[in-house]
Amino acid sequence: MLIMILSGPLELVSPVLEFTNASDFRHQVENVWEHLKANTKINVNESCGTHIHVSPQDNSGIFIWGAFKAICRSIVFFEFAFEALLPPHRRRNIWAKSNVYDNDHFPDKNLGACFSLIDGCQTVPRIVELMNDGDDKYFGWNFLNLLEDGKTTIEFRRPPGVKSVKECLAWVEFTVTLVQAAVQSGNTLTNNMGVAANVQALKNFLGRITVSGGEPARLDAIFHGKSGAIFPQKVDIIGYSPEKMNKIERMKAKDKNKNLMRKRMKQSR
Repeated sequence: MLIMILSGPLELVSPVLEFTNASDFRHQVENVWEHLKANTKINVNESCGTHIHVSPQDNSGIFIWGAFKAICRSIVFFEFAFEALLPPHRRRNIWAKSNVYDNDHFPDKNLGACFSLIDGCQTVPRIVELMNDGDDKYFGWNFLNLLEDGKTTIEFRRPPGVKSVKECLAWVEFTVTLVQAAVQSGNTLTNNMGVAANVQALKNFLGRITVSGGEPARLDAIFHGKSGAIFPQKVDIIGYSPEKMNKIERMKAKDKNKNLMRKRMKQSR
């Protein structure tokens, strides 16, 4: 698995790193943080977030089709558990909205209905459109980069800003493990009981697999003291200033134009 980490309002961007047994990527990340600690003052507030991009190391960096659907199904299935893991300011967050509850492409939030829509997608642009309604990357999981040529990434945008390398690497561990578990088991997820999957169910799901290069003990920092499930709620824009809303709309329009060009290029081939 290949990873890239972005953090903060003025984004700290790591190079593309290999998440494998032979990789020393954690040492590289630790070296970056040591440099930052020695030369800057590290602080975070509620405007900060940590974004983690992942792509497969094989298949020329492109996710196989079945993996797309498996990852999407897992995101929908564990939506309530994600909410319980996050601090309050990362819930109902306009920069990292729920892929289901803030998404008009899922008019019926019932899990079975959501699964049917995901399974019905037949092309990459269609599944991107489904998961990122309106070519909007400001969802918890951003699939828009899948429209790029060459190595493509899925971006997890929901983690809070971090101020230590331990926190940073914990969220990397969580994201990579979730994607790997989803690829292996996401298409088998069902909800016959009709009860939302909780934090313990998510932890068990991640514990089913062994990730090459993984250090599962790092997940303890994410799950410690967390339990249950929280019902996701739609973002309330009332609390955002007109200036911030204008900024968001400008950024979304720019992204939409860029993604439209990508789609046309793909369709012309």
